[in-house]
This record gives sequence, C-alpha cells and structure tokens, in this order.
Amino acid sequence: SVLPSPAPPGLPDRFRMFRSCEWEVLERSLNILQASDFYWGPLSVGEAHAKLQREPVGTYLVRDSSQGNCLFSL
Repeated sequence: SVLPSPAPPGLPDRFRMFRSCEWEVLERSLNILQASDFYWGPLSVGEAHAKLQREPVGTYLVRDSSQGNCLFSL
C-alpha cells in the first residue's frame, strides 16, 4: 500500500490524500484549469449562482467542490 504524501508547495492542502504518483497529473490539471477562463477556485454555491445569473443558458464555471469526495463542481 502506498501512503499519501503531503501536498507539494503551491497546491491547496485539500489535495493531500493523493498518492505521490498522482501528484503530477493533479498538478498539471490544476495548472491548466487555473489558466482557463472558467475556473474560479474556492467559490461558494451562492457566489457561483450569482456569477451565472446574468449569463446566457449553457454558460458554466468550474469551482472547487465543498464536498470532501469531489475536487471540483461544474
């Protein structure tokens, strides 16, 4: 069994439960998301709804999930 490693510098602590071999994939994915225009990071459900309220139907954003078993919410 592989023990989880601590979060590498620059990644939020909530990602610490990944195996070390998965860190590269997570870090690369997070960098791509952060460079996009649709990733908002730690945003509450209410804040996300407020941002989308005046946008056309079909508009979306990706935010950090508030659930422990999910990384992101669409």
